[in-house]
Amino acid sequence: MYLQLKITINDVKPPVWRRIVVNDELTLFQLHNIIQIAFNWTNTHLYCFDICGYNVDTDGGLGPEESIEELSVKENKLKDFPLHEKDHFLYTYDFGDDWKHKIVIEKITELGPEYPTCLAGKRNAPPEDCGGPGGYESLMSKKEKNKLSKDEKEWLEGYQPDYFDIEEVNDLFSDGESIDMDEFY
Repeated sequence: MYLQLKITINDVKPPVWRRIVVNDELTLFQLHNIIQIAFNWTNTHLYCFDICGYNVDTDGGLGPEESIEELSVKENKLKDFPLHEKDHFLYTYDFGDDWKHKIVIEKITELGPEYPTCLAGKRNAPPEDCGGPGGYESLMSKKEKNKLSKDEKEWLEGYQPDYFDIEEVNDLFSDGESIDMDEFY
């Protein structure tokens, strides 16, 4: 089965989101890598999924309190969870900045693309290590008012908040190695 997912970074205005189609045979680890690519994150922080009552992280999270089942991002696949259209779950990246991504299952179909595919998206993801949604909002406000410090100007050099290149994302998706990368975990 194929899932059409809308992934939106919580608490960021204007919204930053991606709409992608993935096979439910993907592991949560592979979905993590897909999200990293789709949002141009650097894959340098810890992450977890809150999905169907389970908190699954890189160490193997535990399920609901009454469960002792240990889950693994590298072994558990999307199809292992009772997911339905309109359901949603959470992906958190960087526990310091706490970038929460709401993942909504918009459609489930039998046919889909050979590789994950980005159908649409808006805006560039915030720069990493900027202090989470509140830090990003403050940084963008200072930028708009031309009140960035010299260090902030250097740090943000080249950053374009409205930039999003769907072709670039899909080129990376079609290179299957980037989805199975084992760079960080």
